[in-house]
Amino acid sequence: MHRATNEDGPYSRIRTTTEASYLDTSAAEGIRYHYRVDAVDAAGNESAPSTAVPGVRGDLIPPSPLTGLTVTRPSTASP
Repeated sequence: MHRATNEDGPYSRIRTTTEASYLDTSAAEGIRYHYRVDAVDAAGNESAPSTAVPGVRGDLIPPSPLTGLTVTRPSTASP
């Protein structure tokens, strides 16, 4: 897998994998990147790269737990 900040490149190899999907954890959040993939056969022959596909890594950090919250049970008045 190759990544660039511009669709026309230059592209840098960021990962070699045999998996069908990949989460680019090294990408900065909120930056638009362009990705291309290629294939390599058992003899080491590399295919032409795929068409560039844009992507933006979202914020993957969950918020901090709530603190200072008080839960009050509603009254249950009987008629």
